[in-house]
Amino acid sequence: MHQPHPTSPVRTAPASAAHSPLLPEYPGLPFEALLTITELDEHGKPGLHWQAHGVRRTEWHVVLRCRRALHVGRLVVMASHLVDDAPEPLAGRVIESVAAGERHHGVVLRLEKVPEHPAVDAWLSSLWPVRPGDRRLRGGS
Repeated sequence: MHQPHPTSPVRTAPASAAHSPLLPEYPGLPFEALLTITELDEHGKPGLHWQAHGVRRTEWHVVLRCRRALHVGRLVVMASHLVDDAPEPLAGRVIESVAAGERHHGVVLRLEKVPEHPAVDAWLSSLWPVRPGDRRLRGGS
């Protein structure tokens, strides 16, 4: 695994990597999902959100592709949009962000528990109205 330079939140991939799969050193199963993602501020509140695309996922990590660089160490919350189902909430800490091409970044997140914060709950609920008995947005079974 490549480690970013400690003073730089983003490292640049070699020119040959711009046309190769993002972050090929990360194992995992294909994770072709549309994600709505937001960074949490220092108070644990979501900021603006944007779309990203899943690339690979393991039990511990998610690799995604987006047009925004993310700073290493930031906590993000995302919703994985599945066909005809409530978005699956995920949270992860950025452990790597790689510029890959002119307008794309490869980002690796170490999965964490979705923070329990009223603002996070409200943000998730705004993506899919919770129906009676629907416990999925808070990890229910």
